[in-house]
Amino acid sequence: MPPLWPYLLLLVPAVSLARDDFRTRHVAIVWLIVLGVVAFVVGWMHQGLKMTMLHTAANAILLLVFVGVMAGYQLLRHIPVKLFFKRCFGLGDIVMMLAVAPLFAPVAYVRFLLAGCLAALVWWSVKRSATIPLAGMLAVVLGGYVLYKTFGLWT
Repeated sequence: MPPLWPYLLLLVPAVSLARDDFRTRHVAIVWLIVLGVVAFVVGWMHQGLKMTMLHTAANAILLLVFVGVMAGYQLLRHIPVKLFFKRCFGLGDIVMMLAVAPLFAPVAYVRFLLAGCLAALVWWSVKRSATIPLAGMLAVVLGGYVLYKTFGLWT
């Protein structure tokens, strides 16, 4: 069994992304790239290259379907797609979701996204702010996952 300490490397970009998203509502592309590279390397170490590539492709397709359904719903509500991606769902959110794709099998990836979205909904219900830091909440959920995984609480 490979060591679990490499998962801790994911905390560095996750903490930076969460901090930036909560403070400024912007995420740095550099941290998203670092997160994606570290996630791919960790996935490669634990699942092998073939499975990591397969999981990344399957999760990217799931993400494409997810974003397509959300954009389609906005079109049904007569909200232009350009406005949806400008005001409702940022590019940083999409890149964050794509960056963690190598870590999870498709079912676990859907669970991760669901946990992140539910955490963001809880955060919004407490704060009632105009925008939700989805990338930041996903980074917080990823941090929780990393800690649980590293200490053997999550299989």
